Amino acid sequence: MNLIYALINNVNHKLYVGSTTNPYNRFRGHTSSLRCNRHRNPYLQNAHNKYGKGCFTPVVLEFVDGVNNLMTREIFWINYFESCNKDFGYNIEMPNESGCGFTSAPETREKISEIKTGGKHSKETRDKMVEAWKKRKERDGPHLSKETIEKMSASTLESHKNGVYSYTYRFTDEYKQKQKNRKRDDKGRYVKCT
Repeated sequence: MNLIYALINNVNHKLYVGSTTNPYNRFRGHTSSLRCNRHRNPYLQNAHNKYGKGCFTPVVLEFVDGVNNLMTREIFWINYFESCNKDFGYNIEMPNESGCGFTSAPETREKISEIKTGGKHSKETRDKMVEAWKKRKERDGPHLSKETIEKMSASTLESHKNGVYSYTYRFTDEYKQKQKNRKRDDKGRYVKCT
């Protein structure tokens, strides 16, 4: 069932417009996310936190024939109610008609532009990034050469051809000693070492 719906705030009458092919799951998802304080729409979440459980009423705006028309009709209703405008609604972005992603509201695009303009990392940040990279290289160790990888693969394949599938584990002497000294309870199970 394809439909366009609205979640209407009973207190201030702002609304959120959305579309779905599975209304039951969609409304259950909204309710669950809002209740757990993890809804992806912060405006909707803040309103729920402020006005409490049950402040939103779901309303079906339109049943739509075919999935292809869903986005077009959702865009129509978002524009009709101006729900991307914070004064009237909770929609953050306008969906694309292609159904792939969203088109950000003009004010959102403006904020992103301000943040990104002229953004360069400071010398201190660049130095920290270099240090982190060096630590990662040190931790991960040197990368194996192509020749070494081929030798290892050939050796493994040869072992498998000969029917050898076991692997050898090397334990430290300290570990071996601890294993010898482990105590068992009356049922033969190991007791935790202290």
